[in-house]
Formats: sequence, C-alpha cells, structure tokens
Amino acid sequence: MRFIPQLVEVFGIGRDAISAWLDAWAAQGLRGLQDEVRLGRPAVLTEGDLQELKILIDENPHQLKMAVAQFEDKSGKKAELITYRRAIKKF
Repeated sequence: MRFIPQLVEVFGIGRDAISAWLDAWAAQGLRGLQDEVRLGRPAVLTEGDLQELKILIDENPHQLKMAVAQFEDKSGKKAELITYRRAIKKF
C-alpha cells in the first residue's frame, strides 16, 4: 500500500503497527481498532490513599519524601518513590 509511509510519518509509529491497524480494520472494522482490556499489576495505592497523599503533599509541597514518610507511617503501605511521583501527576 503506497500510503503507509505517509501514515508512518503522520502517526510517528512503525510500518508494522500501521499494517496491523489496517489488517484489524479490514477484519473487524472500527471494532478492530479498539484496544483490548489488558491485565496488569494491581495498583498499590487506592483512590482513598491518593486523596490522603494529596492532603499531605499540599501541606508540604516541596518536601515529597517527608509527605511520603508520613503517609507510609499512617497507612502502613510502602511503595517506591517513583510510584508516588506517578500518583502525583494524577493530581
């Protein structure tokens, strides 16, 4: 298909991905382009945990490690610092 290079340039992804999209479209139409549900590791922090963490971070916005330590002492949950940083981006 001669328009694949143009689609590669527009979407910034590889030819194989574009070809897979086109094959899925041909086989199933729009339904073929929808992402399937993917299972992953369960979240360490619940929505309630995130709210508590947000309160602690709002109290000490420039001291993430201190807020995390307070949260871990209070909740008994432990996670890597990168997990907390990802959670903060959701705020």
